[in-house]
Amino acid sequence: ANALEPIIELLENQNELSQKIEFNFIGSGYLKEDFQNRLSKFENVYFEEKMEREDFIIKLLESDVAFISWMNLPGLYQYGVSAQKYYDYMAAGVPVLSAQNGINDPVKQSNCGIIVENKPEAIKKGINQFLSISESERNKMGGKGKAYVKAFTYEELSKKYIQLFDRL
Repeated sequence: ANALEPIIELLENQNELSQKIEFNFIGSGYLKEDFQNRLSKFENVYFEEKMEREDFIIKLLESDVAFISWMNLPGLYQYGVSAQKYYDYMAAGVPVLSAQNGINDPVKQSNCGIIVENKPEAIKKGINQFLSISESERNKMGGKGKAYVKAFTYEELSKKYIQLFDRL
């Protein structure tokens, strides 16, 4: 469901990237075993089981960049996306590499990361972009995401709903 094939393909064919970065895949999708087998020769690619939310947040806070990818289904995403992991990434202040094909998403709206096509070469360019910017710049990006998600707290959303109903 997370359209990881392009990044898996990139990793199995790009030794230069794999030497610079540690990749952590967290979860338990139906393709996990296949992906693990395909990337087993790389010492910097890790697969972890789905974890408790608190443990996931701790792991996320140790990350320099978070990755998300989407299937090429523009009709499905015509009104935007709402993956919980987006908001977790942003609330943690971690910049996002979003691999997708033109969907309207929070990374674009908040400018908290880099958007690339969900293709191996495009993902490689996005990774290289992150490698070329300073930690300070990455922190600024992450801060934009953190500020953006504050509008989605229960308190803020309830205020918006109250305003909406008051107008009706």
